[in-house]
Amino acid sequence: MKKVLLFLLLVLSLSANAEGARYCLSYQDYLDNKWVNVDSIEVVIHSRGHQFWVGGNDYKFVTGDKATDKVLKSKAFLVEWRDSLYINCKKLSVKGGGKFGSGYNKAQKFKDDGILFTSERIGAAMTGGQTVGMMFGLIGGIAATNDIMKYPICYLITKDNALSAGDKKMHVFPLIDKYMEVLLAEQPEALATYKSVKRRKERELPANVLDVFHSIGWVE
Repeated sequence: MKKVLLFLLLVLSLSANAEGARYCLSYQDYLDNKWVNVDSIEVVIHSRGHQFWVGGNDYKFVTGDKATDKVLKSKAFLVEWRDSLYINCKKLSVKGGGKFGSGYNKAQKFKDDGILFTSERIGAAMTGGQTVGMMFGLIGGIAATNDIMKYPICYLITKDNALSAGDKKMHVFPLIDKYMEVLLAEQPEALATYKSVKRRKERELPANVLDVFHSIGWVE
């Protein structure tokens, strides 16, 4: 009898600690509110050291079910967990070259249908810690990678640049100076506030960009 009670308590405890989530497979599914529910999910947070040596992004989602884990790794576009959005960087690239690698980064809604997230600079500036290390040697590679990680930027997905096909690479826009000037062309005060930060790398930091967007109601 005691064993049965202990078993029931264990089951109840596991059920209480289990956290559900949901995912969608494409940007179009996100717009159409088409989600797939997951009863229990675990979030693995990658350290900066892990990202430098192994690659990948901040988060990984696992369920213990091989089929679901495979979908989350390679096919899912967004995961919603604890009322926050996480974007699968494996499905993204920057137009003209540059991929984000595997794993998820935290994302948020932008205006009516956009998605905004933060990541390190990629493309011509950096193709991965390992490549930088090969180019400049171990010490130089660590220094160069640390500098790039110190100055992340925001990236934007909108209807204009999104692909609804589930397994194709979706192009995202890096919110650097030239794109910010286009986005804020009809918001002169916001553009002036953005440009009031003199150093370009600091001006393009997510803290400055998000503050400007928040002031005009484009992000919460």
